[in-house]
Amino acid sequence: MKKADTMVSKEGFDDESKLLRTVFVGNLPLKIKKKLILKEFSKFGEVESVSIRSFPIVDSKKTRKGAIMLKQNNEKASSVHAYVVFETEQSAEASLAHNMSLIDGNHIRVDRGCPPRKKLKGQDDYLYDSKRTVFMGNLPFDVKDEEVYQLFTGKSNLENSIEAVRVISDPHLNIGKGIAYVLFKTKKN
Repeated sequence: MKKADTMVSKEGFDDESKLLRTVFVGNLPLKIKKKLILKEFSKFGEVESVSIRSFPIVDSKKTRKGAIMLKQNNEKASSVHAYVVFETEQSAEASLAHNMSLIDGNHIRVDRGCPPRKKLKGQDDYLYDSKRTVFMGNLPFDVKDEEVYQLFTGKSNLENSIEAVRVISDPHLNIGKGIAYVLFKTKKN
């Protein structure tokens, strides 16, 4: 088996089975608790675990764990993401319907736990379709996913057309890099 064929990611997934039972949940409110995530996603089946990630820290010299313990979060950031591992692949698949649902004022992004550019075995297409994606540049570094979503829905009434919004952020500090992607449900001509 070639290394490219394996589905192991940096988040600690040890096998493809676990990865297929995992969903990524983005744009969660900064102060969200695991209990609320568990409540939201238990609607779709038995949840094995919930891991909150990308806690925004102020000082890049401090470890993330130390910053969390001291509650030193970066106020410019407003969201975190999580990984939800279900007992079954069917539950994970069903939870994808929760994409763009509203949790404490944030439209969440629910997607497979598979890294965006990796393919699931047996699929020829990538998980993100470049023909349905709009790139946005020159954004303020403190722009939030929700603000980008509101930009499209407020002026164009496109709320039912948007599948996902993703502001690209620094992986350590979790503040924006000034770019974002908006994924639409259908290709626009």
